[in-house]
Amino acid sequence: MHNSGLAHELMRMLDHMTITDTHLARVLDGADPDVRFQDDLFRAVSGTWLKNHEIPADLSSDGSFMALVIEAEQHVREIIEELAATHPESGEPQQIANFYNSWMNTEAANAKGIDPLAADLKSINAATSKSELAVALGHLLATGVGTFFGIDVDTDLNNPERYTTFFYQSGIGLPDEAYYREPQFEEVLAKYRTFVPSFLQLAYGWSEDVASTKAAMVLDLEKAIAGTHMNVVDSRDTDKTNNPMSWDAFVAATPGFPWSATMTAAGFSSEKLTDVIVLNPEALAKSAQIWENTPLEHLKAYSRWRVLRSRATFLTEAIDKASFDFYGRVLSGATEQRDRWKRGVQIGRASCRE
Repeated sequence: MHNSGLAHELMRMLDHMTITDTHLARVLDGADPDVRFQDDLFRAVSGTWLKNHEIPADLSSDGSFMALVIEAEQHVREIIEELAATHPESGEPQQIANFYNSWMNTEAANAKGIDPLAADLKSINAATSKSELAVALGHLLATGVGTFFGIDVDTDLNNPERYTTFFYQSGIGLPDEAYYREPQFEEVLAKYRTFVPSFLQLAYGWSEDVASTKAAMVLDLEKAIAGTHMNVVDSRDTDKTNNPMSWDAFVAATPGFPWSATMTAAGFSSEKLTDVIVLNPEALAKSAQIWENTPLEHLKAYSRWRVLRSRATFLTEAIDKASFDFYGRVLSGATEQRDRWKRGVQIGRASCRE
């Protein structure tokens, strides 16, 4: 089917919709005349755009929705900068202005180095047992630093009228478990193995030997955790991930980790954890055993790594750039880091919500 029939065919398919010639022209602007609708609707409508459109250097993907995001970012920036210019002294306006201004102040960030991590690292370094470290991790979880499991509160899969707590597999630095074992990801894994020690050395100021030793602990532990994970296909299967349990049943099924002490430290009272949904029960059970069998110093090295990964973008420009060079360039395919104001707007929206 060629251009002469594209409009007719699409109008036939959309005959129950109201669409103007202008809108139709925009829909067909990227159409591929060599692809028939009945063979591949997506490429028939968008094939030429897919072939010819160049993704902006600071993005890993692009499309009409991204254009809306970029336009909205500009509007939000204008609102924030107008707000900041009034120097608000209280309430949400002050919080928003202070957050954005501090984010944009790279000179202050560079001067502070990793000082902002002092409290996080102190709690890890002070731990003399795995039980104490688990409590420290609970406090860190509440501030956005992850470990081998993740938590979330969302609508109950079995009762849309209530919220419940979800537990799920986490704790690895690559997108999913396949990156640690499949040949197609060998190049990425090799770059990750180089990135971890260099990043630790840059951020923490360790010698090359110390950074390499700590990195080996991190990488070994991540590989072991990844080996417990449910694969990405099964992780999308609701029948396999919808596993409601009582809290007591969950704790009994995952021995080796002090769940209750950690969750109390994270701010979850026993009343909030009467029942949970566990997305990946086998992974969490095996990871809890890994925790129990791993030396404390290895767990502390891994926890310091998790702190650095979680906070990197808020630290010095050098640390921020190094993080982007791997997670932005290698993993996402972007060739340039987004303008700082754009990232500030993005982070601010995520942090402040409504």
